Amino acid sequence: MAHSQKVKSIDPVEKKVNKLIAGMTLEEKVGQMTQVTLGVAGTKIDGRLGALKLKDAVVYHGVDSILNVSNHALSVPQWNALLTQIADEANKTRLKIPAIYGLDGIHG
Repeated sequence: MAHSQKVKSIDPVEKKVNKLIAGMTLEEKVGQMTQVTLGVAGTKIDGRLGALKLKDAVVYHGVDSILNVSNHALSVPQWNALLTQIADEANKTRLKIPAIYGLDGIHG
């Protein structure tokens, strides 16, 4: 009488993530864990990014998370332009992993 063994099925998403991580360089892994403030890629004008500074951070250094610490609220069109510019840059990376963008509300 044969004993049946339970075979653990691997979730397709988990399998995809494991494959992605296995194919990443050490630099890409570090970049995925790196968060910078908007000032690293920004200009002196709120809501404006420097194209070369953004490319340097996201494409060349693999930064995956940008935290907005701007002093002023932006309009919807400004937010849209800013987030689109960051997403477009992340799409130029080898792995095309979307960048995370966060807002920091000081004191909650």
